[in-house]
Amino acid sequence: MSTNECQTLSASRLPSEKLACRHLIVFIHGLNGGAGDFSVLIKEIAEAFRRAGGREAPFLFCSASNTGLAKNVDGIERAGVRLAAEIEVLCRAMPRLEELSMVGHSLGGLYGRYALSLLSPSLLSESSRVRPSFFVTIAAPHIGIRRPGGLFSAPVATLFQLGAQSVPGFRTAHELCLAERPRGDGFGGI
Repeated sequence: MSTNECQTLSASRLPSEKLACRHLIVFIHGLNGGAGDFSVLIKEIAEAFRRAGGREAPFLFCSASNTGLAKNVDGIERAGVRLAAEIEVLCRAMPRLEELSMVGHSLGGLYGRYALSLLSPSLLSESSRVRPSFFVTIAAPHIGIRRPGGLFSAPVATLFQLGAQSVPGFRTAHELCLAERPRGDGFGGI
C-alpha cells in the first residue's frame, strides 16, 4: 500500500504489525452502532487523500471496543475506559505516530470525550510524541437528552426516556436522561 492511500481496518481486530502512519483518526459509533456507520465517510476521506496526493494518508480506524448493545448499557465511563485502552494499543503499535484525532457520532462522541480525558495525561502529554489534532462530534448529546413533559416532546422520545430510566442496569440511558444520583463528587456519576 502506497503512502498516499488510506489504510482501513476491520473493527473486529487490532493490527499485529507496526503501522507506519503518522496520523491516526479513530471513528466512534453511537448507541448499538458498528463499523459500517462510518463506511461512507471513511470512503470519502480516503478518496480525498488519494485525489490530493503528496500528503501522507492517515490510518482510519473504526473502534470496536463498544460494538453491540451489551457494551452500550454499562455507562459512558466504562465505555470510555474501553475506548481509551483500544486507542492506547493502536498508538503503541504505531512507532511513527504523531497525531491523534477522533470523530464520534452521537453516544460515540461522549465515549470519545471521556476516553480523551483518560489518554491526555499518559499518551498526549507535552513530553509525548503524540499530539491531539482534532476532536469532532456529530449529534452528540453533551448535555443529555430532553426529559419528558415538555410541550414539544415527541411521544417516542418520551416513551424512550421513561422506559430507559426504569430499566435496571441500563446505566447509559440513566446518564443520558440525567437521572443519575450524585456520587458525592458533584459529577453525577460521569
